[in-house]
Amino acid sequence: ERGLEEGLLAEGTLRNWINKYESSSSEDVYSHEFIDAYNQYAQKQILPALNVRPNIHILDCSEIEVHLNNGNYEHSAVIKDQAGPRRGYKNGTLRGIMKDTGLLEEIKLGSIKIHDLELCRNMLLTSESLKPGDILINDRGFLSRTVMNTLKATRGVDTYVPVRKNMDVYTTAVSVANEQNKWQKHPNLNRKTQRIAFVGELGPYWQSDTPKNDVPLNACVVHDSKEDEYFVFVTTDTSKTAKQIIKIYEIRPEIEE
Repeated sequence: ERGLEEGLLAEGTLRNWINKYESSSSEDVYSHEFIDAYNQYAQKQILPALNVRPNIHILDCSEIEVHLNNGNYEHSAVIKDQAGPRRGYKNGTLRGIMKDTGLLEEIKLGSIKIHDLELCRNMLLTSESLKPGDILINDRGFLSRTVMNTLKATRGVDTYVPVRKNMDVYTTAVSVANEQNKWQKHPNLNRKTQRIAFVGELGPYWQSDTPKNDVPLNACVVHDSKEDEYFVFVTTDTSKTAKQIIKIYEIRPEIEE
């Protein structure tokens, strides 16, 4: 009944559709039925119908900004940082890699104030998309020794994540890499100023509150001679070489772009 000039979907239609659904629990105001329905539909219907079961996954969070001075956005929040004050939400996504595409397997919605890890923690620990033998690639916003331990020990999922420069595991990895001096060329030919090195048995240098439950960690150390900077990527997959570790992690920015 509508033409392209008017738009195929009226604003009222969208509002009426959303109003059919309510929050699924009083404890989690962001766990709406239609968000849960997407997760179920993607995992139970779409991916099985396509016969797709990704074994490499990327965890990411994106901010969804709305008008700062409009308080009608339910459960929105305001933060102030270097970019100034902003109102909005945060969307956590678990994407399964298929060729050069990241398929949205599961999503979470929360306040823009919530930490990335806290928004996605339960999804990580319970998602049916993650299965034994899978790989999960994170960024620094999801650094958690406890979560990495649980994923490896109870779910058989290996994590790949860069560590921060102020962490003991970073300092130790860089020191050992320079001491061993077994640098190799970076496998990405576009990174001509970078070299890599493997450092193993780093678990004791990044401990959880229960060290006896900590799983082993290895790392790929990257040195950029142009900026004289070091980057350390750790993983719970102790079977991988430095070249394999960095090639797996570089899937993340490639898919994001």
